[in-house]
Amino acid sequence: MVYQGKQASSSRPIRGQIAPDMFEEMLSIARKKHKEVAPALEIGYRAALRPHEVMSLKKGCYQSGSLHIPDKTANARNHRPRTTQKEIIDPVARFMLEGLEEFTSGDYWAFNVKKYRDIFKKIAQELEWDEKYPNIIFDGPHCLRHGGMLHIETILDQSATPTPVKLQKMQISSSNIRRYTKPNHTRSN
Repeated sequence: MVYQGKQASSSRPIRGQIAPDMFEEMLSIARKKHKEVAPALEIGYRAALRPHEVMSLKKGCYQSGSLHIPDKTANARNHRPRTTQKEIIDPVARFMLEGLEEFTSGDYWAFNVKKYRDIFKKIAQELEWDEKYPNIIFDGPHCLRHGGMLHIETILDQSATPTPVKLQKMQISSSNIRRYTKPNHTRSN
């Protein structure tokens, strides 16, 4: 018998991406039924932020068109800076962040990450995304980051931004951008 090598396990579900049409549907429901969380969902998408980055936003983190957010990979051993600077490309996100900076005095949100995730899941369930895309999951607001990457890439492509500059602005590698911006209909196995 010849050794076949390790077989890749496909037991891990494939995470979905919030496409532009899905984002509009989600935002419509969020603004009607979950007004407190709607701005966080919108900024998560428009700035392509991870859930913990959205929840870390507070007075002083948005300055001159950029967010200064905690880098959770920073530690004493790797000597990385405790915060990272992320340019905000989307003009609506910039407008929203300017307003939050002006009108809040502490944390931007009066809810925790659990509520943020729960509301996202509730909306995804209401919109029946799991039924529409049976081989992928919409398990939390990290899906907003995937869709947000496509959104930001579209904005940069419309302004004819060269690929190296685009990747730098998006803070992503060329292989990861392909994975993040892959449409849902091509994500299933």
